[in-house]
Amino acid sequence: MNRQRGAGALTAERRIDGDTSKVETARSVDCLVEQGDPAEPDQDAPRSLRRWPARIRVAPLLQSGPARMSLLPKTRTSVARSSRSLWMMPVVHAAPVRCHLPRRLTGSGEIPSPRSWRDDPRMTEADALASLRSRLPRHAALIDSMADVVVRDEHWRFLEVGCSLGAGGGDELSDIDAGVGYDGIAASGLYDAARAFAVQVGVPVDLVVHRMDGWSEDVCRVAAEYDDGLQLDLVFMPAARRTGLPDRSFSVVDKDQRLTVAVTPLLRSPPSIEVAHEWAMLGWWAIATADKYVRRRSLFEAVHAIDEARTHALRLWAAGRKVPYAAFGLTSLLDFPPFELPDDLVATYAVPDDVDLVAAANRATAALLDAASVLASAALGVDVGSPLAPIVRSRLRSVVPSGAAARQPSPCTGPQEPRPWRARRE
Repeated sequence: MNRQRGAGALTAERRIDGDTSKVETARSVDCLVEQGDPAEPDQDAPRSLRRWPARIRVAPLLQSGPARMSLLPKTRTSVARSSRSLWMMPVVHAAPVRCHLPRRLTGSGEIPSPRSWRDDPRMTEADALASLRSRLPRHAALIDSMADVVVRDEHWRFLEVGCSLGAGGGDELSDIDAGVGYDGIAASGLYDAARAFAVQVGVPVDLVVHRMDGWSEDVCRVAAEYDDGLQLDLVFMPAARRTGLPDRSFSVVDKDQRLTVAVTPLLRSPPSIEVAHEWAMLGWWAIATADKYVRRRSLFEAVHAIDEARTHALRLWAAGRKVPYAAFGLTSLLDFPPFELPDDLVATYAVPDDVDLVAAANRATAALLDAASVLASAALGVDVGSPLAPIVRSRLRSVVPSGAAARQPSPCTGPQEPRPWRARRE
């Protein structure tokens, strides 16, 4: 098969045991190179290859040995594998774009869809739950227990499962992200009702009921770990607020048919110009803060600031790659096509015991933030960079004060030398 309808046809080859004379050719399938393309995949293709974006459909072939991939007719890309690093060279680029295949994609077995079970029109919510029962019986048992409680009590109106399990993925280590809609419970009694619910569905080792920052008083969250090791992340909300079911979710109980319509959460859309600029500005602010702590030799605080800067940079990188839920940064880059991480991301990490290494990590984070700002600006059609960037870059190029290259003593090793700079901190 090599039909070229729709966005194109995909072929992939793998050398066997390093012998270039032995080549396996994957089944060609019609592929969706661009989101929203009306092309339908070949129904004779393996199930795991039917609805994957073109770059990741060959991921099972990349799990061992070098591979070559070509896309026709709209896009042509060659892939050479070395360790977990991919050199991807689209013809529209003047230079190679290097990316890394995330570690979670290099294990054995099929890779779960990053979109949702709803991408397959033949699958129902019952099929999604049945699949979960066969793959992860412990998780399914706790979900069934929650469903029983919701069905029996008229205050509880729906139960939905989201995130990795909701999308048809997850493994034995996954927690359960779920939501329950309620009616007829006063905000003053919500904590008690949520705690009682969590105790009814299993035997918790410990749990907490709380509200995240910015939540209204009629919404709360239960974080619980049960005696079988499962973790439950459960949100309670007024049922009337739900107008449909988000992507990467499926409903288990829906008494009022509120979850029959698919809805797109606002966070899935590209960030606004204001939000993207906020990420850029706060990223450079954090890099400047890290530089300040490097000069003071307060390396734990410097590393903490670098972590914050990296978080903003990866959000911008996700926006630049047009990855859904860019606000979740690293998580979304790992969960959605094209499953790419920035090259040399590891250089932005450092152990807080050597000032030179921490300073180098801060400079690497600044380079990442620069590249991410360029990508996001191109994707959003407007410059989202910060005027603070050149000022902070000039600081990073300046000479570190004498003596700053000494290793920071550990507070766990005994009495320390006095540090006068502690009194000068702002």
